[in-house]
This record gives sequence, structure tokens and C-alpha cells, in this order.
Amino acid sequence: MNKPNERRHDSRRPLHEDVQIRVVDEKLEVIARCSNMSASGMLVQSPEMIKVGSKLSISLPNEAIGFDADGEVIRVVKDDKHFLIAIKLSDIKQ
Repeated sequence: MNKPNERRHDSRRPLHEDVQIRVVDEKLEVIARCSNMSASGMLVQSPEMIKVGSKLSISLPNEAIGFDADGEVIRVVKDDKHFLIAIKLSDIKQ
């Protein structure tokens, strides 16, 4: 259940899988590690910076839970080793 002050509509679930991210309109492709996911978004740890507002093509190549989706970067925070990137998902295809 979400905390009363959170803006999320969907619960987050841990998901520790690699995802392939392609930044639309740029020649940047990244393998990032998903930390958690909800029905409308995901948080990934990326070795590369991706700008807020960037449009993405995302693929989770997993037979059991795999999907492809479009997304948009809504927040980026740098930690010691990675960039934590919050992505709003759209057009999810399984």
C-alpha cells in the first residue's frame, strides 16, 4: 500500500532484472538494472546518464515476465556508482 503523501497510483514491486534501453532520437543504447516496477513505471540503475524528458524504447528479454514498452525519463538521481532513473511507462506489449 502506498503512503498517503506519495503520488503513485500503483504499488511498486521489486524486480531485479536487466533491461535494454534505447534512447529514441539518440544513438544511445544501455543495459540497465531494474530495481522496482509498477503498472505505470520503473526505477532502473544505469551506468549512463539519460536526460529527463528523453523518450525511450525499453525491452525486458525474459521468457516468463518479458515485455517491450515505450517510456519517458521523469527523474534522474546520481548515486556513488550509477544513475537512478525513474521511467514512466506507456504502450506496454507482452
